[in-house]
Amino acid sequence: MSLSFLLPVEIYENIFQHISSNSDQYQLQLVCRLWQHTARPYLYRSIHLYSQYHADRLIDCLKESDAGSLIQSLHLSAPSSIFQLAPLCPNLTRLEASNTHDIFWHQLCAVADHWPQLQRLPTPCTLFFVSYAFCVLRYPRLRQITLPSNHRSSELIREVVFDRLKEYKELETICVRHNVQVPEDGVDYPMLIATCPGLSHLKVHIDYVVEDDEDEGEEEEEEEDEEFYTSESEEEYVSDYVSNDSREYCYACGSYHYIGSEQEEYEEEEYEEEEYEEDEDEEEEEEEEEEEEEEEEEEEEELRVDERQSEIIQRFIDSEELIMDDINLYDILQDMDSEEKSIDDSNIRYRTDQSSNLLDSDEHQTMLYKESAFLFTK
Repeated sequence: MSLSFLLPVEIYENIFQHISSNSDQYQLQLVCRLWQHTARPYLYRSIHLYSQYHADRLIDCLKESDAGSLIQSLHLSAPSSIFQLAPLCPNLTRLEASNTHDIFWHQLCAVADHWPQLQRLPTPCTLFFVSYAFCVLRYPRLRQITLPSNHRSSELIREVVFDRLKEYKELETICVRHNVQVPEDGVDYPMLIATCPGLSHLKVHIDYVVEDDEDEGEEEEEEEDEEFYTSESEEEYVSDYVSNDSREYCYACGSYHYIGSEQEEYEEEEYEEEEYEEDEDEEEEEEEEEEEEEEEEEEEEELRVDERQSEIIQRFIDSEELIMDDINLYDILQDMDSEEKSIDDSNIRYRTDQSSNLLDSDEHQTMLYKESAFLFTK
């Protein structure tokens, strides 16, 4: 007789439940039939589907066996397969999902009849709390519910969820999610606790985005913290959260902050500073744009001059017949370097007159070639 039958099954169950590795759980199935029968529920107890491929393989496996009834926790990375998995996992008690968009909650409402024992839903996104609220009504055995911080100000969420919390007899945990700013009406925690007498856990999540400050600012803060903790002075530390500096305790949000006219003046000063900074930024941008436009115009003008010079030089090289526009000495001298501009004005006028009187003669053409060649070779 095998030694495995000498121990009670409860001992094996107590051992197998502490094995978290899926590969080890799978190896237990191969030892003997007793171990396979005992360890099989722990292998299928929690399933994590990382992709649609894994979801399709699990669906094919569950269609050929009764292992779906052993699944208690399911994590979906591909929520599109929820309609196929719902009838195959009738004893599901916990559901997690990576993407809780609006369509997901509508799908979850549609399959509520297949999961009557579901006790925990995925954590909803702040944008889809309304869809989540309607989904909560379809699962009366929930042990954990998430509420937004503005559940009192939102009539829909208050009527759908908050006013019906007493109907959830098995409710043990409530999660309250705050945005960056706490709403003005706050959260009435005493009323929340009184509404759920069986409540054992109250969780508060604050979604806060921390902006990256400059390195210098961070170093200064660290130095101030070090001075505070290492200071040997006998001066008594005064908390910032006191009422003598025009800050009073707010029962709505549960914190100290400025109230009244001083807060309004402080906000106006901040608003004026922001406008002044924006005006300075706009002026700097306009100046930069004007400088860039001037630089572009100068570059274009230089390019036109260079192209004109290269064209005339090429015509001289090819010995083509030039027209008077091509050899206008005034235009050429304006685009030449400083050495070319030093030519005497009288000499230029004289040569221009000579060239205009000899347009039809060969001597005129030869003289113009020589003069232009002299200018470009100087």
